Amino acid sequence: MTDIIFSFDTEDFTWERAADGIYDIAELLRSEGIRGCFNMVGLLAEQLISWGRTDVLEALKYHEVEFHSYGHSLHPCINEYTNIEDFQAAYNEIVRREAPGIGAVKAATGVNNVLAACPPGNNENYIAMYAYADMGINCYCGCLIDSAKTKGVYFCNQLYSYYYDGLEALVPDGRHLDDAYYDQLASRAMVNIYNHPNRLLYRTFWDAHNYYDGVNHHPFGQWEEAEPYTPEERKALLEGVRTFVRRLKADGRFRFRTFGELVAERNDHARILKPEDMSWVREQLRERFYPIEKPESLCISDIFAACVKFLRGDKLAAAGRVHGFLETPYAIAEPVTVKAEDVRKAAAGIDLYGFLPTEIEVGGTKVGPADFLYAMLDTLAGEEEIDLEPREQNIDLREFPGVEKPMVDGWMFSKEFKAEWLKYRTPLQAWTLRV
Repeated sequence: MTDIIFSFDTEDFTWERAADGIYDIAELLRSEGIRGCFNMVGLLAEQLISWGRTDVLEALKYHEVEFHSYGHSLHPCINEYTNIEDFQAAYNEIVRREAPGIGAVKAATGVNNVLAACPPGNNENYIAMYAYADMGINCYCGCLIDSAKTKGVYFCNQLYSYYYDGLEALVPDGRHLDDAYYDQLASRAMVNIYNHPNRLLYRTFWDAHNYYDGVNHHPFGQWEEAEPYTPEERKALLEGVRTFVRRLKADGRFRFRTFGELVAERNDHARILKPEDMSWVREQLRERFYPIEKPESLCISDIFAACVKFLRGDKLAAAGRVHGFLETPYAIAEPVTVKAEDVRKAAAGIDLYGFLPTEIEVGGTKVGPADFLYAMLDTLAGEEEIDLEPREQNIDLREFPGVEKPMVDGWMFSKEFKAEWLKYRTPLQAWTLRV
């Protein structure tokens, strides 16, 4: 059965009339018995209080409320202020700017926990994923990682849910969709259908008029309003959404979920490894250097950390918080041989609490992290001398093209914005990927 999530980028803090779209879609879904996930901008949460829109806040109590950044496309937006070499400075700035937004959403809506975060357009950001995860947000949704056959993919310590299709594109005139479209949905393990509630009232996006091309075009509070639909057009849009929802309900191949339910289902048990599990892991990685699903869902960083712990004498290793790299890993260029005793000594000096080392010295020989991982697995298997061959240090990213070449710039940003640090370092987090 395919899980359907309705996710709403609840963002327009410029015009009070846009809040009517939030109310309309929230009540429509409630009347159909479906809980949606409303990803709210912190500034909008503050505006809803300022506007006195208790009707909207009351309507949202039936649904899950998530996070959509503090200021959305208000410049500097997340990618603009984090595109720097100093990761810790960027991380700290995200916490400084975003934590008040999370607090504003909680205060306005009364939710105790925000379970998911969605980046504002093209602000896919690995630093934000690490920061949000550390702030207790377990899910991230956007257009970076598609996963047709799984219910999300873990990346940078968050469960990533792919934005598959948008309601405003599906039902612009209330039309019915053909059978082939529903068959296409049913072929996937999970489908995230997204919508921008302001687009149920306006022909264009609010921020295209106010925050385009890296510029705050109008002083705060003096915004330009987008062109509204006529009452008849607005009614047709809502009728089209209801028709779509009812068709999904009647189909029998779909069930409706929220991010909270998805995360709870995926995190329903601890992932514990034992030394004897590493024989199976070793065989899997010999076939393919890639995340594995048995005996648990494991990323390469999970396996690396478990090997280090077992070589230090631990009897159990709990997979959990992981990191990738901040620089391109070193790789041996020709075959080398290392001794198991030197591998054990090197493992004793590995720091597992931050980003992984890009090179490791083993008995006077410098090796890359993937080289060292294979050496650790062979040492755990009882080998005394380990022959290492040159290999790729990262996983094959052909199945994750959005990670390999992330879309982290575009219409929201100035033409001069290149996002070079974000583009460089996002693929270096691939060791945190697991299905």
